[in-house]
Amino acid sequence: MSVGIDIGRSGVKIVSGEKRLPIFPAVACLARPIDEPEEAVRAVAQTCEFGGRKWFWGETAEIHGQAQPGNDPGFEMTDGYAVILQAAIGQARLAGMALGRVALGVPSEAGAIVRESVAQRISAILPGTAARVVAQPAGVLATVAAQRPEVLQQTVAIIDVGRYSTDVAISVRGRPVAGSLFSLPGVRGAVDVLTGALRQRLPGTISFETIEVALRESFVVHRMQRVNVAKEARQAREHLTAIVDQAVARIQTLQPDVEALILAGGGVDLLDSGILPPHMRAPGGRYAVADGLSRIAARL
Repeated sequence: MSVGIDIGRSGVKIVSGEKRLPIFPAVACLARPIDEPEEAVRAVAQTCEFGGRKWFWGETAEIHGQAQPGNDPGFEMTDGYAVILQAAIGQARLAGMALGRVALGVPSEAGAIVRESVAQRISAILPGTAARVVAQPAGVLATVAAQRPEVLQQTVAIIDVGRYSTDVAISVRGRPVAGSLFSLPGVRGAVDVLTGALRQRLPGTISFETIEVALRESFVVHRMQRVNVAKEARQAREHLTAIVDQAVARIQTLQPDVEALILAGGGVDLLDSGILPPHMRAPGGRYAVADGLSRIAARL
């Protein structure tokens, strides 16, 4: 059996065949003392050791460390990422997943050095495991191809709209085109727009997660008051649609003969699909990348 691990900026998705593990937040921070005995026991389940120090990960890091998702380039090279990877592998092992073959995805913008670094981290945790690190759109393509194998004979473009980045790739007969992997801002771009629009109305610091929810729900709870932000949220969503439209324009320049456009990622629901060219949505929702990575791992 094989395992696909998608460490996105919003959450970690782990898949082995038909088995999917619950998504946990992709955050980590150094552990700190917890005075309340019952909570201290609960936190142990999301504590691990890395670099000679104890770290919290997942919800425990969110709650007790107020950790925020990594929204900077090079996240995959940080200690926090290494902790999250270690935690993901630990969760897969705890669930009884066979870890002899593992595939993991990184943003399209990540180069060979990043992919090699991540592969080395996997090997350090799982010596002897067959591992492959690919751009996240490769996972999307593998997921779609499982239901529509004809895409492996076509020229297709994949746009994966995630929290941190909108990752793009072009595939010709199942093979990635050199120079076609690139990343643009993801949902964070819309979050930045909405945060800026609300700065005068809602003084103080509003968390990334609260703003991200407001993009979808058109309201924000601030200082115990529910505030309607429908106008500002619509403008922020339009900004995200414009980013994806920019990606489409670059695709058309790079590969004018693209036959199909595939959209994936948690940010797709925020787009105005009427503005975009005809497209198909990858099955699997937030698990679309991880599902495909599991299939890629099975071929190792």
